[in-house]
Amino acid sequence: LRRAGRTTWCLLLAYSILFNTLAAIKSRAHHSYLNGNVLLNQGQVDAAIDYFKTASRLDPQSATFHFALANALSLSGQVEQSILQYQDTLEIRPNDAEAANNLAYTFLRAGQVTNAIRCFQRALQIRPSYQVYYNLAYAYCQNGMPGQAAGCYREAIKLQPQLISAKIKLAWVLATCRDAKVRNGNEALAWMENANQITKESDPEILRTLAAADAELGKFPEAITNAQKALGLALTQSKQTLADELNTEIALYKNHEPCRVTTD
Repeated sequence: LRRAGRTTWCLLLAYSILFNTLAAIKSRAHHSYLNGNVLLNQGQVDAAIDYFKTASRLDPQSATFHFALANALSLSGQVEQSILQYQDTLEIRPNDAEAANNLAYTFLRAGQVTNAIRCFQRALQIRPSYQVYYNLAYAYCQNGMPGQAAGCYREAIKLQPQLISAKIKLAWVLATCRDAKVRNGNEALAWMENANQITKESDPEILRTLAAADAELGKFPEAITNAQKALGLALTQSKQTLADELNTEIALYKNHEPCRVTTD
């Protein structure tokens, strides 16, 4: 009985030591994670990365720590390492829509468009949101899939009707796509007339897209007028790249030619 009692006591002691050791490790990991967040909020990204690495090393099964490290690595431009950490996050927490979206966006930054599309689609399966539809539409444009892009922009607008940027991008695809099956000048015009009214003719991108829609419908005088208004605003707002593009488009409209592009 004494031997049995000593054995039981030793087992309890060993369990207590192990439990306390694991608790101490998790506490250290959480403390490192909190320090990393403080430093990240202060703009000290590299220092935050060191703390997040410590946290994820001490507690490798924490999706939260891997996700924080992935975000910080992405901010610092360490794209490939960031991708690995997002993948680790999803291994532990497969239904994390935010991690899937961030991974997809990071794939885009790395030029891996096909992987980005796959991950955006995964994020939508987990939890549909206007941000993911918007991002997926951009990826489709980059992959030469304007029809699919237009569909995603429409879904983004359904979920967030005030999303002006999605309306502009949708209308631009509808007005300028080389594929006649995708183009729809009347729909593009309707979107941009509404947006232009809301912004009170103050947004050069809206006026530019409105001009492209006019040109698609053969309304070249209107296209020239709206494009020139957009040009004036672009110059006032020091948007020289946009101004250069508008000068090219105005020349097209003066020759009674619509604007055609391959990607957004």
